[in-house]
Amino acid sequence: MHRTDFETPQRQSVFGIIFFMLLAIRKSIAAFWPLLVLYVFKGDNADFFKTYSTLLLALTGILLLAHSILSYRYFFFHIENNEFILKKGYLKKVTIAISFDKIVSINLNQNLLQQAIGVVELEIDSVGSKNKEVKISALSKEIANDLERLLSEKRESLSKENLEEVPAVEEGTGTVFKYQISDLIKVGLTRNHLRGIAIVAAFGFNILQQVDEFFKSEIEAATRQTENFIANSDLVIFVSLGIFIIFISFVISMIETILFYFNLNLKKSDKAFTLTSGLLKRKNITIPFSRIQAFRQSINPLQRLAGISTISLSQANSSERAKSKEKVNIPGCDSSIFFKTRNSVFGDVGFEKFATVLPHKAFLRRRIIFGAIVPSLLSLFLLLISKWFFLLSAFIFLFGLWISWLSWRKRSYEINGQFLIVHNGSFARKLTIVEYFKAQGITLKQSFFQKFRNTATLSIMMAGISVSVSEIAVKEALEIKDYLLYAIESSKKNWM
Repeated sequence: MHRTDFETPQRQSVFGIIFFMLLAIRKSIAAFWPLLVLYVFKGDNADFFKTYSTLLLALTGILLLAHSILSYRYFFFHIENNEFILKKGYLKKVTIAISFDKIVSINLNQNLLQQAIGVVELEIDSVGSKNKEVKISALSKEIANDLERLLSEKRESLSKENLEEVPAVEEGTGTVFKYQISDLIKVGLTRNHLRGIAIVAAFGFNILQQVDEFFKSEIEAATRQTENFIANSDLVIFVSLGIFIIFISFVISMIETILFYFNLNLKKSDKAFTLTSGLLKRKNITIPFSRIQAFRQSINPLQRLAGISTISLSQANSSERAKSKEKVNIPGCDSSIFFKTRNSVFGDVGFEKFATVLPHKAFLRRRIIFGAIVPSLLSLFLLLISKWFFLLSAFIFLFGLWISWLSWRKRSYEINGQFLIVHNGSFARKLTIVEYFKAQGITLKQSFFQKFRNTATLSIMMAGISVSVSEIAVKEALEIKDYLLYAIESSKKNWM
């Protein structure tokens, strides 16, 4: 029983005024923080700031308050004739109407600010939309839960005639996976720590760019001091610096893990997963099984030692946003969780017999050329500086050779009457599972060199993602293509 009458136009929570006000202040600070830094450090000599800062801040505050109140008053939503209708805007009027059968996901989020004032953000995504089509940022928890439940029920009731039942699985409904503290630590320690180093470098570079004009002389002095320090440092200093950078990358990885995956809870119903996670920003994402286009598993060397992997669920949507917005990552999964989630999506039958197709050796040759030979030849130009750079060129060649061999050894394709499984990776192992009937298009391509080798690349386009079967014999590629086209045309299953 729903406690809210959504046939009557509803507003957001009155606390939405506070939320919109604080959000506008945060955006203003993000846009003009270099000026604030300039005022703080050089305010004594800035007559403009000393004279007009109070008046400017007061005027800005009044405008932001007026914007927040008007945004709240002119924001309505209701349900009418099997459609969700939203009206917003006080200068530019916008009306959005979404039919229930076009809704593909309904998510509840709650960042730190929303948690503080006790409101919830609800996102509604429809078929073919580039971004989240409806975002209601300040609902009370009661109304948000009622609306999410009602929209889900309406959507299911309208599409019930076209949807087939998901195959029964042994585990039933309930919690699939819930993080403990040990899981958070394990995930944090096994993440890609090179990313943490890149974040530090990118953040530092961005800060330097922002303040360069205001503190040019100070930055130049600090740069000279750094150069002198490096020139007079010995091996111990460099080793210590390296250890410090690695430590910082571990810290960043742990912080990211806690922020994104704190108290992660994956639950399953008859037709969907529900994923809840996050510390400062709580996310509640519903992932219908029918909308999952690809099921992926990746295992890096650290995860292999810990006996865990990362599962990614790629959902159907427009290709421009599927790579980031519609991919749900679940790290820290052991083998039992992998099989449980896989069987929830696809059922526990159909994985018995597979025919394995291996890539042509041309795949290995191409990887060696572009991954080992070309980079090592380019590095030979460094010999103009010192003959010792020959060792660097040799290392690049041997390392590239090793990576190319690993990429070739780990790549294979498994095919049966229902699934295509792609294995690839070099250091990390990656696995992708797709169902044939969800394919939207199939292309077979041959480059100029592939024609001489009698090989081809088969690409399978899903709703927003694509999977490639690279460098296989043309005969095998044609057989796979014909079979996939037959499977797509003959299937009566619903792909969304």
